[in-house]
Amino acid sequence: MVSEIMCDCSAIRNQLEFNINLVYELGRQGKLEEVCTASLLITEAISFYHRHWEMDLSGLYPSLISAQPAYQLMVLMIARQLACQQMYDAAASIAGTAAAFRVPGNFFPLFHAAALREAGNISSARDIAEKLLVVDPEDWDALSEIAQCDMQELFLPQDYYDVLHTIHTRLKLENYLEIGVAQGRSLALARCGTTPVGVDPATGSKEEIYFHSPEAAPQLFRMTSDDFFSSINLPEILGKRAIDVAFLDGLHLFEQTLRDFINVERFASPDSMILIHDCLPVNALVAERNRKSAFWLGDVWKIIPCLKTIRPDLDIVTLPVKPSGLAVIRNLDPSSRILERQFDSITEHFNGLSLPESWEEKCRLCCVTDKSPEQLFGIR
Repeated sequence: MVSEIMCDCSAIRNQLEFNINLVYELGRQGKLEEVCTASLLITEAISFYHRHWEMDLSGLYPSLISAQPAYQLMVLMIARQLACQQMYDAAASIAGTAAAFRVPGNFFPLFHAAALREAGNISSARDIAEKLLVVDPEDWDALSEIAQCDMQELFLPQDYYDVLHTIHTRLKLENYLEIGVAQGRSLALARCGTTPVGVDPATGSKEEIYFHSPEAAPQLFRMTSDDFFSSINLPEILGKRAIDVAFLDGLHLFEQTLRDFINVERFASPDSMILIHDCLPVNALVAERNRKSAFWLGDVWKIIPCLKTIRPDLDIVTLPVKPSGLAVIRNLDPSSRILERQFDSITEHFNGLSLPESWEEKCRLCCVTDKSPEQLFGIR
């Protein structure tokens, strides 16, 4: 049920080298889709550890590039390497070369679109996606690229990992709870001196997560958050009654997010902070309860107007950070029971709420702040 891991820099490097060897094997087996997925994840990991842990793993790139079974995949990996090193214009140019091979499917054109978007050429990225939608109006990946073009134009340059990185490095947390671990990337930002706890029914074990903190060993629970709060003695795990920071990024449905908030607040103090991901959708498509695009938030955003209405005592703001906003909720009250008592009527009412069409109205409804993360947390 519970697993503990501790890894250092050499262990992280060894794991990535092992994964590169797996890419070689997948290529020999002709599993090109798996090769792409695994290779892109490795490049993301190299970038993540450099950006947030100052680890230089760029020496792994030559092995990763040579592991590609097809020339166009080698070109794609070179483009991704350049993007991870923030050489976005060069990455977009190389990605265009890969797309010019005209391999069947939309993977290479959309990779080119994403590279153009990262380089700031949003109109060209949008044009590629719109041309793909002419062929298939229900292309999830092309629809997602359109949404991310909108996001690139409207959001702050930081992403939510940057905000979490700031919190972990500057606020010196004693403990940190995360609901929805996925690949472990946000959990891997925990620093020495922090007790991190992760809950996820799919990836709540050391065998399933891909990213690891070099300093902090999380306690992982492979179960639903409802089961976790009903069966686990959280204060005993944390070493104290109150949670310092909790990050909610679980099931992308309003009522589950509300349940998670209720359960977490019971272990909070006035100094605690709850962060909720996916609170600022750029359009109605990504905010559907039923997933219709690869880039998907669900209706988590409803938690903001809900809490603002039912719990005006809370301090609620949403940072417009990529890719989908991050809500910061403070002035918590562990003795409050109004959300729990009125749960059914609250969910019935707010499930009927529609997302406004204009960006300004979305921002007002979701309590978007014009403060930077540093200003919000009082950090110079």
